[in-house]
Amino acid sequence: MFRDKERGAALIEFTLVVPLLLLLIFGLIEFSLMFYDKAVITNASREVARDFAIYRQTPVDKAYLDGVVNQYAQNRLISLNAGTVPALETLPADPTNKTSSDQYVTATVTYTYDWFFLPGFMRGLLPDITLTANTVMRNEGYEP
Repeated sequence: MFRDKERGAALIEFTLVVPLLLLLIFGLIEFSLMFYDKAVITNASREVARDFAIYRQTPVDKAYLDGVVNQYAQNRLISLNAGTVPALETLPADPTNKTSSDQYVTATVTYTYDWFFLPGFMRGLLPDITLTANTVMRNEGYEP
């Protein structure tokens, strides 16, 4: 007699739990991809800081350094879509003046993360996430 009243309970429990479980699984995947992209732009900032630090030519070509960031990230960013590319934000205040071997190079790369699995759903709940990577290196490119 009690069994007839519990007949649809498993189906109702299943329909309540599965969306939460799927949200949890896809959320874990989404944030894992975001952290991977963060590691990629961190390495891209290291590459551009290194290239600038050992660059032997004056003045320094900003387009070349932007190309270093984009070339590094182009094949490595999982969520790299047509509208979003990493941007090289800062270098030394005067990148054409390489007069001191003690000068430090700071490369900041920013990237707006595009939601990969849940674009429509996540955009409504969370704001766009801007990932930033900062690298500081000593300038080795000094030539007297």
